[in-house]
Amino acid sequence: MTIIESKSESGHDLHLAVEKNSRLDRWIESVSRWLNPILIKESRQSLKSNQFLVTFSLVLAAALFWSFFALAVTPNISESYNSIVLLTGYFWILAFPLMIIVPVWTYWSIVTEQDDNSLELITLSTMKPSQIVSGKFVTALLQIMIYLAVIAPCVCFTYFLRGIDLGHILYGLVFIFLASICLNAVAVFLATCAPNRALQILFLIGLVFICFVSYIYLCVGLSEIDGLIDNLMRAQVNEQNQIQLGLAAGCLAALTYSMVAYFAAVANLTFPANNRSTGIRVALLVQQAIFIGWCWAMAHSLDWSQDGPILMIVMVIVASIHWSIVGSMIVGESGEISQRVRRGLPKTMFAKITASWLMPGPLRGFFFVVSNIWGVGIIAAIFYSVNVGSVPYSMFRPGTADVETGLVMIFLNCGYATIYLGLTSLFAIWLRGRFGFSIPLLTLLWGLAVALFLNFVPIIVLASIGLLNEFELPILGLPSWGLIVAGVGGGRVDWNDMTVLLPFSLMLIAIVVANLVFARRELGLVRVAAPIRVQQEIEEAKKLAEPEPVDIFDDEA
Repeated sequence: MTIIESKSESGHDLHLAVEKNSRLDRWIESVSRWLNPILIKESRQSLKSNQFLVTFSLVLAAALFWSFFALAVTPNISESYNSIVLLTGYFWILAFPLMIIVPVWTYWSIVTEQDDNSLELITLSTMKPSQIVSGKFVTALLQIMIYLAVIAPCVCFTYFLRGIDLGHILYGLVFIFLASICLNAVAVFLATCAPNRALQILFLIGLVFICFVSYIYLCVGLSEIDGLIDNLMRAQVNEQNQIQLGLAAGCLAALTYSMVAYFAAVANLTFPANNRSTGIRVALLVQQAIFIGWCWAMAHSLDWSQDGPILMIVMVIVASIHWSIVGSMIVGESGEISQRVRRGLPKTMFAKITASWLMPGPLRGFFFVVSNIWGVGIIAAIFYSVNVGSVPYSMFRPGTADVETGLVMIFLNCGYATIYLGLTSLFAIWLRGRFGFSIPLLTLLWGLAVALFLNFVPIIVLASIGLLNEFELPILGLPSWGLIVAGVGGGRVDWNDMTVLLPFSLMLIAIVVANLVFARRELGLVRVAAPIRVQQEIEEAKKLAEPEPVDIFDDEA
């Protein structure tokens, strides 16, 4: 819809006409302008490729062959078991292109553009890295929709058979679709992480292995979908909620990690002088919020009885492991903060307190991860201490207070994750000071090595002197997460006399303070104004984005 507005000036009638678009028109135009350049290119390239033509033909032939073969082998196809076998065969056929062919093609298309230097030319244009990655994703989604359309008539046919309802079909299609999305996200991320031919081949082999393993496990699981539906139908309401929440956990994990991989791929294609960290950290925050919400929903479905409170401790353990791995890569970021990034630093005091940790910087990333670890711990401690009184049995050892023991275990889990991450951050600081660079993969390997060393060495020492089962010298096992947490939970370490908490707290404080000392320069950076030349270019770009009205009665128009 458009409105023609006329304007008159002295001595002129109908001097100029301006065409105004409605909000919907402007939104559609902006979306098409944002998607069209890379989407059209990728769609034409993918749908005209030999890979797609061969795979599409083979899927059609396989679906046709399986339909006749199943009817020939099982004449009484109306039986419940035979109809489930027919549907499972269609799932195997559909999952092969979606979980193997499409992700591998997506990976190879990016690698090919990197070898031809066409990806560099695209990034040098006005197109944003997010548009490039989105174009790859949407193209993969287009292929997925085409393959789904091929198998749809066959799947619809099974709906009319005995023993198959809508749940069988929807569960299978949703799982295959989400698995394909997740594998495509992994493919895009790995492709943007491969700068040379050797890593490209290595990552390709790893991607093919991941796709084949995922394909086999998912299809084998879908062959048991009949039992899953029966368990849902026979279970009580609370048990049904728990089963559905368990299935939702896998779906949410796939979607959230795909989201993180998407922003990581965008960061890999972004110039180093730009902000490459905020998108990833926001995605990680959203992922953690979803994880906490899921844990609360699962504990609520248990009515906070039996395993409800203990689920809060499990939540802290899973979150600590997740943030330790992610944080080991974040602290390996480059320590150089460009002027372009400094122009986007928070300006007000409130923004500095809340949003400063989302900005680039390895030590900002360290405190960002630490705040998330202890944030999960505080939330878990609140829910745990409020609801643990409803538990009818002792979760740990007889004759002890569950509240105090559980809170100590939450504190230990968060503290160990902070200690391991702090040691990794100090290593990254030394690496940048000694060699002038740090690599996230190298810091990740160092973080894993530190965690393994500090866990297994105390166990070996205690076992060699015969004190492993007695815990008489818990201070020797202090660096070991598994040893101390198991000792506190099992009642073999007496934490009331501070034999564990005091030295552990001192070690934790010392490592955090050491990182804080090195972070003074990075945290002390302030917002800088854009140069006059940059401001002029921004104003000129705004003028070009908003075309001026044209005099339609001018002879030179």
